[in-house]
Amino acid sequence: LSCMFCCSGISGGLLAISVIVFATMCKDDRTWMPRPEYNYPSWSFGFAVISGFFSIFGGICLLICGFIVVYGPPGYPLGEKEGVTKTQSHQMIPTHKSQMQPPPGP
Repeated sequence: LSCMFCCSGISGGLLAISVIVFATMCKDDRTWMPRPEYNYPSWSFGFAVISGFFSIFGGICLLICGFIVVYGPPGYPLGEKEGVTKTQSHQMIPTHKSQMQPPPGP
């Protein structure tokens, strides 16, 4: 999950940089790209801005999900999952087959 968070964060950051550069340069300097009459923010620029927001939001969600996977859900002490500690889980395992009870029949 941390690799996906890093990739999503990097792509969102690079997309934000490219959107900011295009927004400032198309307004200030019309000669920075060929054919300046076609260099204006259009619907594709809006989609790039929206995809940058979603990429950064997805990276934050992956970071939170990674913390939950590593440290457990909020409210659980570290080392316990679903209310069963390691000592309790070892006590539930029978040591010999003779101690196992057959399931009750009808």
